[in-house]
Amino acid sequence: MKVDNVRKVAIVGGNRIPFARSNTAYSYASNQDMLTAALNGLVDRYNLAG
Repeated sequence: MKVDNVRKVAIVGGNRIPFARSNTAYSYASNQDMLTAALNGLVDRYNLAG
């Protein structure tokens, strides 16, 4: 699939999941789970759409 109308995007802001001690709150969460949570928070915080 060729896309001719591609725009570069930059998100100037940040978000993170809360800190937790090792082997506690996130012991069963994968890196993908934690990345997804952080990105979803970023989308919510800055009302991103698209």
